[in-house]
Amino acid sequence: MRRLLLLQVLEDGETVTVAVKVSRLGKTFVGEGGYEVHALVDVSLDLYQNQITALLGQNGAGKSTAINIL
Repeated sequence: MRRLLLLQVLEDGETVTVAVKVSRLGKTFVGEGGYEVHALVDVSLDLYQNQITALLGQNGAGKSTAINIL
């Protein structure tokens, strides 16, 4: 299974406010042959106000799917 890595870069001592909170996001497609393909399974993340968040992962890890859902 391919993994999705969420990096949140915060400066030392800075107070941050959560702008977007995602809990247990999932997406399942029906693949060729009728079997289920789990594109996202139980993804949770916080996006902070005035911060940059990077979404990194291998091809097919579900990055575009997660962004399209958001």
